[in-house]
Amino acid sequence: MADLLKLEEKLQLHTKHREVIWETPDHLDDPLPILSADEIELRFYEQFFFGRDLEPYPIQEEAFEAIFQGENALITVPTGTGKTMIAKAGMYKALYSGRSAIYTTPLRALTEEKYRELCDDFGEQHVGFATGDYKINAKAPIQVVVAEILWNQIFSNRQIMPADVVIMDEGHYFNDPERGYVWEQSIIGLHPRTQLIVLSATVGNPQQFCQWSYLVRRAPMKLVSSDERRVPLYHKYEEEYLVDRAKDLFHHGEYPVIIFVFGRQQCFDYARLLKSCRRFTTDAEQKLIEAAINPILLPKGMGETLRSLLMHGIGVHHAGILPAYKRLVEELTLQRLIKFVVSTETISAGINLPAKRVVFPSLRKHVSGKARMLRPDEYHQMAGRAGRPQFDTEGIAITLAPEQVVQELRKELADAARSPYKIDEAQIRRRAYSRARTKAQQNEDIIWDQEAHQSLVEGKPAALKSHTKITAEQILAIGLPDLSNERLPG
Repeated sequence: MADLLKLEEKLQLHTKHREVIWETPDHLDDPLPILSADEIELRFYEQFFFGRDLEPYPIQEEAFEAIFQGENALITVPTGTGKTMIAKAGMYKALYSGRSAIYTTPLRALTEEKYRELCDDFGEQHVGFATGDYKINAKAPIQVVVAEILWNQIFSNRQIMPADVVIMDEGHYFNDPERGYVWEQSIIGLHPRTQLIVLSATVGNPQQFCQWSYLVRRAPMKLVSSDERRVPLYHKYEEEYLVDRAKDLFHHGEYPVIIFVFGRQQCFDYARLLKSCRRFTTDAEQKLIEAAINPILLPKGMGETLRSLLMHGIGVHHAGILPAYKRLVEELTLQRLIKFVVSTETISAGINLPAKRVVFPSLRKHVSGKARMLRPDEYHQMAGRAGRPQFDTEGIAITLAPEQVVQELRKELADAARSPYKIDEAQIRRRAYSRARTKAQQNEDIIWDQEAHQSLVEGKPAALKSHTKITAEQILAIGLPDLSNERLPG
């Protein structure tokens, strides 16, 4: 916190001696009417709710009220509670009051998806897009950008007020050890007159974050928070093989299913494993899938592999796959033509792909070559994808036991069943997990069990904490006054 306050003092000192560099973007050749605050709010509800015969969730109404009143807000709600619609309220307010808005996301794929969605809502002439190497419509009043673009505008281009409204989606990335500083320093660097809206999954101690934001920006931040899901979420731990569980889910119509794994190669490994089952698609479904994939996938190389999986009813989704293919997987899954999507955790970061069920073959991930358990916030971010508000009455997140444990349990129980003595399943289970744990420790690995799963389910989300380390490069980017002409305060 001391480092943060020092950085904030430097920013205040820097901005005190320079003017805000900002001008109203051109609205190109399609000017919009400038409306009063009451008219903006009414028209927003008419366009996105009344005109579609929809009702906002109570937590959305609370968030809309704060946004239309011009308040800074931290909005923390579970997955599937309509955070994107809350973001649209901020952009709508900016657009129809003749002002500008920046909407940031942590991932290029998510930025592209939100750009397309906002073009449909507001008209492509009013929406721009920017990642590190690509720009569209840079003068549009609404800009959809990767988070680092905003950071760069503030610290490299010295624009402390790059927009009137800044909306940070997936704000829990503040806690990312590698990139969290981007969110943190961007918040510190924004001009206090900028309306800041931070959207996040549920986080720990959110009031503390609001207080920190007030300290570094000298602008109050309202907390809008809820942990109530529209669709109840249930958690199960099962000692089954993935293939057996997949067959059962398909047989009972419990799809689409997202299977979360923690590596791009694992996506293909598990997809091929599922392909060993009988295909999950009918002849009619295969014709629809083929018609959709022909314009996108070439019948050779990786295209042939992906085509074969899709025809079987299996999709692969991770950050390294071409955007056109990922969009295809998302569209086919929403149509329930794809039954299983094997994905890395990036799909949980706001990408529009809800599912009926979520499956975790493992609760272990490797970071910098070392194995560790998922954190509760990571688990809940992914598990929260289960349950579609418009279709499902419940969502279920299923965690599978380690495969070596399942294998040993089945063997030992089968052997015990042939014995004339009474079976002690609890003891057999303890021995299986104990042996697996010992072997994992010898290999510098970890193992999970039902107790570890329960601790994730009951675990509290982490509070947002500073990950900023002040470097010489950052100080140079922020800029310092010329001490030969200016005096430091005090």
